[in-house]
Amino acid sequence: MIVVKGSECVLREHVTADRRYFEEHGEWERDIDEVGMTFPEEFVVAHDPTGEFLRPCDFYIARFRPDLVPVDGAYEDQESHTLAERFYGSGSRISKGSLELPDGEWQRVGRIDEIGYRRRGDRKARYQHTYAESVPLFECKGRSRAWRLRLPVSCIADERGFVRP
Repeated sequence: MIVVKGSECVLREHVTADRRYFEEHGEWERDIDEVGMTFPEEFVVAHDPTGEFLRPCDFYIARFRPDLVPVDGAYEDQESHTLAERFYGSGSRISKGSLELPDGEWQRVGRIDEIGYRRRGDRKARYQHTYAESVPLFECKGRSRAWRLRLPVSCIADERGFVRP
């Protein structure tokens, strides 16, 4: 599972006029940090590229509860640890926790044109990825609140970040 802090992620909601400007000029008229949708500090953007727990092309924005486990031994299996190291770098602090996924109905609430995020660790930087076509954003307000960004099944998102679409 790869996780980025929710407070370090921003989503550009689809606005037809903004998208038209982007397609005509090859850049956005306004910076994503000025116009984007942001999330609370205790939320994360979680992605499971292995597909073991979540659909590989779904990105969940949900509350994260860290476990009180020492950094050494934070993962029971080597595959999860290796995946996290590839994304953040080998010198990064990696911890374990759980997502609060809601149990209610998911409702489509909009479309997203671009995601921006900041990575921590050895690969610390600001990244932005514009989707070739807008992707749907869903929200659920069950026991807890969460959002789900659904990319096409052909998506590629791995230790490099968002690659395609």
